[in-house]
Order: sequence, then C-alpha cells, then structure tokens
Amino acid sequence: MDKEARQEFGARLRRARKNKKLTIRELAGKTGLAEATLSCYENGTRIPDLQNLANIADVLDVPTDFLISNNQEEIKNLKTLLESGELTYDGVELKGTDLIQLKGFLEFIIRNKLK
Repeated sequence: MDKEARQEFGARLRRARKNKKLTIRELAGKTGLAEATLSCYENGTRIPDLQNLANIADVLDVPTDFLISNNQEEIKNLKTLLESGELTYDGVELKGTDLIQLKGFLEFIIRNKLK
C-alpha cells in the first residue's frame, strides 16, 4: 500500500471511529490493540494486518471495504446510478418520484454526516 493509500485508510478509520463517538483509547480497549498502533494507523504510517482490519471494522460496525476501498468513487457511482433512472432494490424497480425521494434522503444523510 503506497503512502497516499495509507493516509486515505487512516482518514477513513478516524472518520469511522469518530462516527461511533469513540476515542482512540476506547477503540484500543474494544479491539485489544495498543493506542499507539491505532494512532499509527490513523496517521497513515502503518496498516493493520487482515485480522486486525476485520476486528477494527467489526468494532466500528463498518465493512472492511469502507476502510480500504476508494469510497469517493463508490459515492460518485451511486449518484450516477440514481441519475440514470434505472434502479432496482430487492427485485423492485424504482422510478420517478421514488428515485427523487431516495436521492433526497441520501443527501439529507450526507449533510448530517458533514455537520
């Protein structure tokens, strides 16, 4: 993992931890990892092994993909998908006002996350 990817991972980890309203100390207690180790992860100087990654994701209640993937691209793709007008959920086709309401709901969630 290159430096930029490590820093992005660290930023996602910090965001997920803060969304759960946990301090590094509290996350350390729940994961069994040292505070210094978690700090290194958040600062992008180290990355966890797969077992620790899964443990952290479990405690923070996020998918491991959230921590290691290019989430901005996923958000962009979701926006594109909603704007395409062709979306199904669990086999049910969503159209017109359904998509407008769904987009509004997602924008509401994102605005609240950015506060």
